Amino acid sequence: MKKNFNTGLGKSVEADRAKLSRRRRQILRELGLSEELDSTELAERMLVQAKTNRILVKTLEEKDRELARMDLILSVRDGEIKVKEARIAELASRVAELGSGRKPVIKNSTNSSVPPSGNPIGIRHTQSRRKPSGRKSGGQKGHSGSTLLQSENVTETQQWYPVSVCPECKKPLEMDSAIVCATRQVVGIPLPIATTVVNHMTMQVKCSCGHCCKGQFPEEVNAPVSFGPNIMAMTSYLSTYQNVPFKRLTHLYETIFGLHI
Repeated sequence: MKKNFNTGLGKSVEADRAKLSRRRRQILRELGLSEELDSTELAERMLVQAKTNRILVKTLEEKDRELARMDLILSVRDGEIKVKEARIAELASRVAELGSGRKPVIKNSTNSSVPPSGNPIGIRHTQSRRKPSGRKSGGQKGHSGSTLLQSENVTETQQWYPVSVCPECKKPLEMDSAIVCATRQVVGIPLPIATTVVNHMTMQVKCSCGHCCKGQFPEEVNAPVSFGPNIMAMTSYLSTYQNVPFKRLTHLYETIFGLHI
């Protein structure tokens, strides 16, 4: 009886081995591997596949989180779009209410970018908000005057004589007896305004001992060509206080002073 038991156990073990062998071949076929792999190689391949699966799972989880974040952003955007659509519909309704039965608006300089010269006839120009004072226009009594006074520093004098024959009696006039009867002055600026150029030269003197003694330039003369203090001050005034751009400033110097900066 013991022999029969051992025989039955042996058959059962063989059947289990055959079943495991079939299962092993099935797994290898599913993995696309050769059925001739031994257990060690199969274990290594399965470890690599498991690592790859973990990486894929992690990637899928990251993608799922990214999709969830994008869904949240899209839902917020959808809400904003709905609010704006409702606002647009409300404004469109108000425009329709206001525009019903009204004449079209004529564009002019007061309600659009049309210049005043393009205003239709009858459009009133912008009026001052100041209230009328009741006084006449122009200078008022007692106000301080502003009159140009003639200068004593005259740079040029031009004399204008009458015609050489008297228009009344037709006799020749004696020009030597002419006297000044009226004087008028015209203040002007010659263009281009002449600039001064001071040439600084250092001198060298050789001593009897053979040493050469050289003069020194002034402290403000520190370049082969430089601008004087008046030009520097005017440049600072025009560019800083008057806000003149540099390009226009160079054009101004060239036009008025004949100076290239």
